[in-house]
Amino acid sequence: MAFLPVRIGTLRPGAPVRFDVHILVADKYVHYIRSADTFDPDRIERLRSKGVKKLYIPEESEPAYLAYLDAGLEDLSNKDLPLEERSSLVGSAIVTDAENALHNCETEQGYHRTEDRIGKVVSFLTSEDGAIKNILASTGCSLDNFQHAANVTSLALGLANRLGITSARDLLDLGIAGLLHDSALMNLGFGADVQPENLSVAELKQYQKHPTEVAHLLAGKPYINRNILELIANHEEIGEGAGFPQKKRLSTLPLSSQVLNLCDAYDHFASVQRMAPLDAAKKFFSDKIGFFNLDHIRELSALLK
Repeated sequence: MAFLPVRIGTLRPGAPVRFDVHILVADKYVHYIRSADTFDPDRIERLRSKGVKKLYIPEESEPAYLAYLDAGLEDLSNKDLPLEERSSLVGSAIVTDAENALHNCETEQGYHRTEDRIGKVVSFLTSEDGAIKNILASTGCSLDNFQHAANVTSLALGLANRLGITSARDLLDLGIAGLLHDSALMNLGFGADVQPENLSVAELKQYQKHPTEVAHLLAGKPYINRNILELIANHEEIGEGAGFPQKKRLSTLPLSSQVLNLCDAYDHFASVQRMAPLDAAKKFFSDKIGFFNLDHIRELSALLK
């Protein structure tokens, strides 16, 4: 039986699940919650105290899980729920979508359901002051590629809104690109905290393939538009030709690209430094100020405050 990972934060206390939930113990999937049972808060806290971040569902239960996740995201506009609780749900939902992004993009239906969820996230982030800080506080330092993708997506959507990107299509494209931008890294053997300056020549050459490798994985799927592929292919371009793979000048790229690239570099820096995103701003801005638009850096700093 094949299993898919789901983040604990997407399982709502008191809400019955419509799928079986398993936990991974010594490389074995052990049944943990039965379909139609509720996930009580004490059980969630016990798992978190043990460092468990994700559980697993049978692959055939994915439609039921996505319906459950969508129902949770419908509550984002419910002002009776604390902002911290709603932000935590969003953060976990984005990480889950990042973890399953390539899988979901294999079909047009899966892709459009991902778009729908990102649309709900966009509405939440652009209507709730303090949402970004709460999401980053709940996710913390990026310890894996999926958490990194979630942090980048949250930061990019928040910064884009501050910089005047209001088109629903542009924000959706940016959100999807954030989820997918590093999807090839694990296949190439690299984690979120990879430090290119410490790689051998051969390893660096392999690492620098990842932006175009993702674009290649997604090519030939007509429901994924070219703007997303361009955002992904260009996401490592910085400064005046200091990035890769084509050493483009960042200032000549569209604003969405400049936003994504800054947020990607910022969260990667925080991950390498083993710092929470909310704590890394001062050091990042002093180290990287020549590689990004100064006004964009200021707006990102304001977003983090």
